[in-house]
Amino acid sequence: GLGLGWLSALADSGAPVQWTSLPTGMGMAFGYLLRALGVEGGYPVAVAVARAVGLAVLAVLLVALWWWALRRTAQAPRPDANTAPPSRAVVAAAGAALAATVLLGPVFYPWYAIAPVALLAASIVDERVRRALAIATVLLVFLVLPSGLGLAVLTKLPGALLDLAALSWLAWYAARRARPRATAS
Repeated sequence: GLGLGWLSALADSGAPVQWTSLPTGMGMAFGYLLRALGVEGGYPVAVAVARAVGLAVLAVLLVALWWWALRRTAQAPRPDANTAPPSRAVVAAAGAALAATVLLGPVFYPWYAIAPVALLAASIVDERVRRALAIATVLLVFLVLPSGLGLAVLTKLPGALLDLAALSWLAWYAARRARPRATAS
């Protein structure tokens, strides 16, 4: 009774539409906007397009992380008795790749974050990043109630708007940090 019957269930694994997945949440937010504007059938299309964009961004990020880890290990000095091997960069890249897969995948459940958080906690030494990981982990606990009911099901519209606000703030913050600083003369 422990055959491969579970493989057929994989076809429906993308069926849940919940804001906990960042691309799905963005698609939901735009879908709600299209629905408010009276566009018939716009909601599922917006979700599908946002999920496809999320997977495309994920592919680019995975290649970039692979390249970063490859360069870090190639540039590292050969380990001897007094130096650590360059494995920390590889573990950090693997943790970041898993985190990107979890965040940009079409479906997200809180327990998906266990593996990336474990790898990142083992490889990241920046205390601010570790603190942010701890806070995110604590917040994930509140997505599933003790009864097993997920809060994402009950908060679709506010959650989708939260995703939109978070991604907008992140884009603004990244643009602000990328802008060259004016020097005082």
